[in-house]
Amino acid sequence: MRARTFVGEQGVNALYLAIGFLEWFAPDGGETFWRSPLLLLPAELRRATFSASYSLRLAEDEVVLNPTLAYKLKHEFGIELPTLPSDPDEIELEPLFEQLGALVANRDGWQVTRDAALGMFSFLKLLMYHDLENIDIKDHPIVGLLAGDPRSKMGDGGLKIDPQSSILDPQA
Repeated sequence: MRARTFVGEQGVNALYLAIGFLEWFAPDGGETFWRSPLLLLPAELRRATFSASYSLRLAEDEVVLNPTLAYKLKHEFGIELPTLPSDPDEIELEPLFEQLGALVANRDGWQVTRDAALGMFSFLKLLMYHDLENIDIKDHPIVGLLAGDPRSKMGDGGLKIDPQSSILDPQA
């Protein structure tokens, strides 16, 4: 099963029950129609024996509004999705979908639907992007050296590595 393999390889759950979808068009995407999940509940599929039916259960992870969609809506359209209550039992679907629908009501062809689907959703690239967004690596001497920048601040001797240390010292 792909979800179990993903957890084993990546260390994170990627199987979610998606509840509610945003159907939308990109401004310069022509007639390309997008359908993005909104509320994501972490899920597990289990079965007692090989011949038994699968059962769907909520996993221990956090219930979230689609973080990739939230990022895109905020940075490209100025739409900020609401914050969910910390207790998943306090999430009320209909008021949430009404609130989300109101946020996109003035956009032609955009709508919130009340569908559900089980699928694999991974946010690892978004998390990595957030990490890189918060640091300025372009001036780092090792990055400059790797990029072949002759103006890299590594000095004439280049990078020196002390075999007794795991720390790279550009000034050594």
